[in-house]
Amino acid sequence: MTTSIGEKVPIQHTYRKTQNHLARQQRKLTRKNKESKRCKKQKNKIARIHQRIGRIRENFHYNTAHKLVKKFDLIAVEDLNIRGLARSKLAKSILDGAWGKFINILSAVAVKRGSRVVKVQPHGTSVNCSNCGTKVPKTLSIRVLIEAPVKISDLTGENVTSLNWDGNEKRMLHASFCLYHLLKLR
Repeated sequence: MTTSIGEKVPIQHTYRKTQNHLARQQRKLTRKNKESKRCKKQKNKIARIHQRIGRIRENFHYNTAHKLVKKFDLIAVEDLNIRGLARSKLAKSILDGAWGKFINILSAVAVKRGSRVVKVQPHGTSVNCSNCGTKVPKTLSIRVLIEAPVKISDLTGENVTSLNWDGNEKRMLHASFCLYHLLKLR
């Protein structure tokens, strides 16, 4: 998850971390006689592992939601087809992140704190330039708009006046400018 200011929040892969332990406990359950006390104990142990995974995930979601709502008044999330994505090769990672539950928790925390959560259609969100909002078509292999340092001598007219000057005109200034604007100026 990435915010608009570029801050990345790493997702806790709680299921992936406990996956081996859970599989071991489930294998132990298959070796038990059904309806025995030991079988019931093992089922209870597996249920507690699942409960622990759910509680860790929910705690992470609430903490992240509170941090985001504290920083931003308006939060826009992509309205993704989570069920469709869960049928892909990334199913385990998507379900482990519990995106749908996080969006529900985020909107509940936002309502409680007086912020807004808006769902945005995901089509074309990575096509728009973050600087000016113009559409820059990209192939599927290019998912990030490349920003390159540009010399001021390469720029012309009104674009030079919009850049920040540090007062030293002899020194070449560098600005972070998207390649679309650079190609458009030439």
